[in-house]
Amino acid sequence: MAIKALRLDDIDVATFEWRKSRQRESLLRKFRRFIEESPWDEDLLKYARWTDGFSLAVAAVSALYVFSVGILLIR
Repeated sequence: MAIKALRLDDIDVATFEWRKSRQRESLLRKFRRFIEESPWDEDLLKYARWTDGFSLAVAAVSALYVFSVGILLIR
């Protein structure tokens, strides 16, 4: 089994390639790519009824929470 000595240039290239392969894409870049490349706005319009219902449910739960806390504070 022959041992091959690496030159300094080979080590730099190998280190660069290793770092490049180990880099992970940041969460902000993933989100940016999702916003720019996916048709999320068209999907949102397609499911407008579900989106409106979910928003109304969140508003109702919020109002119920504020009302119940207000009643407890008045007592």
